[in-house]
Amino acid sequence: MRGRKIRAVILMLAVLAGCVLPKGEAKAANSWPDRVYADAGSAIVMCQETGTVLYEKNADVQHYPASITKILTALVALEHSSLDEVVTFSQEAVAQSAGGTSSIWRDVGEKMTM
Repeated sequence: MRGRKIRAVILMLAVLAGCVLPKGEAKAANSWPDRVYADAGSAIVMCQETGTVLYEKNADVQHYPASITKILTALVALEHSSLDEVVTFSQEAVAQSAGGTSSIWRDVGEKMTM
């Protein structure tokens, strides 16, 4: 079960990274395209079994985790709560929501199910 969740998170990260793999000639394997385009500023694609890097673009550049943080927050929330559980937004939680970001805006005391 845990392995399935980790694979789902890795898949979501690849999608969020903006990787688009057009058809082309093989490089690393018969199904690997000759050209890879990643719209994201940085990207990396690795073979799960061997750890071999198949593609990288600015892989050593540090970035704020942004969407990765949201995915991992959702994973932790799902592992430690039920979907019908009601959450009440505290003053502290609302105060930490930065304006101009992709976070949702909530009011103090507002209730929402997981």
